[in-house]
Amino acid sequence: MATPTPVTSGSTLELMNFEPGGNVAFRRPELTANATLRYSVGPWSATWQQRYISDAIVNLNWVEGVDVDINTVPTYSFTNLNFRYDGDSMLQGGEWSASFAINNAFNKNPPIIPGAFNRVGSQTNSGVGYDEFGRRYQLTLEMSF
Repeated sequence: MATPTPVTSGSTLELMNFEPGGNVAFRRPELTANATLRYSVGPWSATWQQRYISDAIVNLNWVEGVDVDINTVPTYSFTNLNFRYDGDSMLQGGEWSASFAINNAFNKNPPIIPGAFNRVGSQTNSGVGYDEFGRRYQLTLEMSF
């Protein structure tokens, strides 16, 4: 795979895979994937969703071991779980269901992405899909009538 080459035009540095608002030279991961497994028995169901983000280069202008010690963001993966019950029909013919979800079930922290433009607040680039909020719970009741 060819490495993108920075091109200067005037005072602007243009890069392939430029991440607006983040690191000037942060390169997006080449691979992101979602895998979902659902198991149902009668009205009960359980869903396991695994999200994966491959490693990425922090700055295309840096040489690892020369300019910086580490110039990559490691791979990242997190799990979402959902448990659902589809209730019986209601008296008026409507239907209902209840679900309980756990996002980022194992409370995995996102990788730290250093950069000159990320000094205030988070050191993670949220546009890539890292879970910045940690474990969260959600209870849902759906009714249709």
